Amino acid sequence: MRTPFLLASLFATLLIAPGCAGNCKVAGSPEGQALGFMAQYAADMCVGPYGGPGLTVTLTAEDETLGIGSAGEAGGGIPLDGQSPFRLGTLSEVYTAALVSRLVDQGRLSFADPVTTRLPWAVTDEPVTLRQLLAHRSGIKDVRSIPSIDLAAAQGPQALAQAALDRGSRFSPGEKYGDSATDYLLLGLVVEAALAQEYGEALHQNVLDPFGLGRTFVDGYEDLPDDLALGHDGTGAERDPQLAPENGGGAFSVVSNGTDIERFLRIVFEDEGFLTETTRLEFAFPADGVAGDAGYGFGVHIGDLSGDDAWSRAGEHPSGYGAAFVYLPELKSLSVALTNARPSNPGAVAELGAEFTAAFTGEPVE
Repeated sequence: MRTPFLLASLFATLLIAPGCAGNCKVAGSPEGQALGFMAQYAADMCVGPYGGPGLTVTLTAEDETLGIGSAGEAGGGIPLDGQSPFRLGTLSEVYTAALVSRLVDQGRLSFADPVTTRLPWAVTDEPVTLRQLLAHRSGIKDVRSIPSIDLAAAQGPQALAQAALDRGSRFSPGEKYGDSATDYLLLGLVVEAALAQEYGEALHQNVLDPFGLGRTFVDGYEDLPDDLALGHDGTGAERDPQLAPENGGGAFSVVSNGTDIERFLRIVFEDEGFLTETTRLEFAFPADGVAGDAGYGFGVHIGDLSGDDAWSRAGEHPSGYGAAFVYLPELKSLSVALTNARPSNPGAVAELGAEFTAAFTGEPVE
């Protein structure tokens, strides 16, 4: 259990955070709202060292208490708003995993399906199933690691995936975990083949629109909002696009803000009407593991934070963004951090936010 000493130590950590010199001003905290104060405090303290030019922090507790903090700028000298959308990069994989899982529950796909059932051209050294793609256990090479592949050149997910497949496999399917954006490019194409519609249309019809996620968009499928935060490099300079919108598919395409991400994750993790219990557990159980093991589920890392079970994911977008969340299932608390820089460390910010949220849930003190 968390104690007052732990809470005090968290404050002390922020007070000496790099770049702050213990003298950072906390601004815009909702009066009398603990989570609002802590979200803003984390944003103000972490925007330089961990978040690039701009950073938003969204914290929620089981009782639906909400805290939103933002610091820095969206780009071009425009102050960042707590509701500004960001490109989520590889955090998009969680949306694709949710979409595929929903189609499985509807009987339109099966986790055991070989990829070639839907994509006959996607031939691998050994058969790869949808479950292995979802859990990053396919062995297929990552398009991001192949120097000859130019992600900034508009090619489309199929051409990118084929280029990766042509390089052969890294290991046998199911042998181990190996992060690969190619897995989720293929899953996006599987969805398109199964439904005979674009990935963006499928995500809207099956996930975003029915659940009111109106601040979530699909890059390359629709126009993005004018208040989209601009991507930057590690020096704070605006970054030229490093990924063509047409190439994002199921691996990189989602654009959203902190509150919509929070709603989406709670739908996936908690809403019994979204997925069956058996399917929902696939997100939280590491592939080929047992409950309590650390590992990787469907788009989600399974581990712990200060002794609490934690489901998390941190990702980046090549055009200069970072995104991360930490969900504590026992407390049903959630922390989301979004940055407009690459490299950045939104995962550290999300973990800090999760600690603060847990400390304010009223958890009994030992």
